[in-house]
This record gives sequence, structure tokens and C-alpha cells, in this order.
Amino acid sequence: MKRFLIIPNVQKDPAQEVSSSVCAYLEARGAFARVLPEGKTLDAAVSEADAPFDALVVIGGDGSVLDAAVGAMKHGLPLCGVNLGRLGYLAEVEAADLSPLSRLVDGSCLETRRITLRLEVIHKNGEVEVCERPAVNEVFVSHGTSFGIADMTLTHTNGTTIRYRGDGILVATPSGSTAYSFSAGGPMLDPNLDAFCVTPVCPHTFFNRPMVLGGENTVEITNTSAKGEVLLASVDGRNRYEVAVGDSVRITRREDVLRLLSFGALSTMTTLRQKMDLAEAKD
Repeated sequence: MKRFLIIPNVQKDPAQEVSSSVCAYLEARGAFARVLPEGKTLDAAVSEADAPFDALVVIGGDGSVLDAAVGAMKHGLPLCGVNLGRLGYLAEVEAADLSPLSRLVDGSCLETRRITLRLEVIHKNGEVEVCERPAVNEVFVSHGTSFGIADMTLTHTNGTTIRYRGDGILVATPSGSTAYSFSAGGPMLDPNLDAFCVTPVCPHTFFNRPMVLGGENTVEITNTSAKGEVLLASVDGRNRYEVAVGDSVRITRREDVLRLLSFGALSTMTTLRQKMDLAEAKD
């Protein structure tokens, strides 16, 4: 790889010191690197470039990677992250040690292809809202207020239905299995699996076990509230949709994948433990 577009997080790197250091580090190794100017979109930078970029380098934390993933998937570009956040599980490179980036230039880095999820809201009047944003981590269906219990029914591809009452339901990708779902007691999935997990959040029911389903499956979550409560469905904590009583949320695997660049052969558990140790050291 020889051409890189650096995407800074202006809140975490306001003076773009880290972004400039990353750019200089790559250029010193014979690469072409440019920092995305403030106010310019990724689409514009890609379309106006003299030659195609080989990869995106995102400066920030996991949230920055999630936001950049939308454009990366649209343009078919792989990305890697330089962590300025706390945990930085998706942003694998630490800003204090940029040496792994040399492997971008010499081609010895690894590429993983992460599945993403599609969210559709099916209203009881037949109208369907399709969220164009891919869910890299998870889709979350929850009650729309800070109080009360959400009443939902999950329907599996084979017609099996399960009633859930609680704070909500997370449907997480393998990437997202180490995020919110992990905190809610869900299983940790290998990033290479074609699967997703369904994790109830604070369930007020005897059936409170998370489930792992193959990627070919479809799940629908229907608002069955007897009190007329409106639920909320969100993608990676961003795009949010109201789900009225009788409305359903349909979640399926998207055909396109997120290409993530990696620099180690550590297991998922080892990487998570090391990142958590680093995060605790920052406190």
C-alpha cells in the first residue's frame, strides 16, 4: 500500500498533532499520505484525488472508526485506526507507538473482513424505513424513556418467537460482541465468524440467555407493549428510529463487509485483555 488518506478526529486531536505525525511517519517510508482537510467530506476527497487511495487511517477511538466505516465500505477501502480514545478495540494502533504502521507500507499487515448488519423498520401501515448506515457493532432496540420496561417479541427465521421484557435487545456482530453486548453479558465471538448474537439487556424474564445465530438468519423484533410505549431502534448508537406498537425491526446481514487492517496475530481474548489493561492505565 502506497497511498493513504488520514481521517482526523478534530475533537480528540484539535491541533492535528497526531494526524500530522502519522502522515509524516508514512511519508518517511515512501508512501503518499494526506490529512483530510477540515470541512471536506470523505466522498469529495476520494473523488477529487489524482489517484485512488489504498487505505484509510482513522485518528481517534472506536467511535471514529465506526463513523469512518460508512465511507470506507461505500468506497471499498480498508481502514485501520490510531487510538486516541480509552479502549480503542477497533483502533488497534496506539498513538504513542506508530511502528505498526510501517507494515501498511511493506504489505505485511493482515486484513480481516467483518460482517455488518442491516436495519429495517417495518411499520404496521406497511411502510418500510431502511437504514443506509451499516451496523458495524450492533443494532439496539430499547424503550424510549429512562424508565419502564420494554415489551418485545423476537421472531426467528424459522418462526420461533420469544417474548422479552427489559431494557432492550442487542443484536451484535462479532466486532460488536466485545462492545455493548459484552458489557451486557453477551458472548465474545471470533471476528471471522459469519454469525451474530442476540443479547437481552437487563431482562425482566426467566429466559435471559444470549443466543448466537448464523449470519444467514433474520430476526424481527416487534413492539408488543400493552401500554402503547414507543421503542427506539439505533445503529451503533447513531441513527435512531421510532418503533410504535405493532411496528417491527428486521435485522439481517448485509452483503458488503468492513475491511479492517490488523497488525498482530493475537487472539480476540488476548487483544481485549491488553486493551482493557491499557485503558485502566489511562485512568
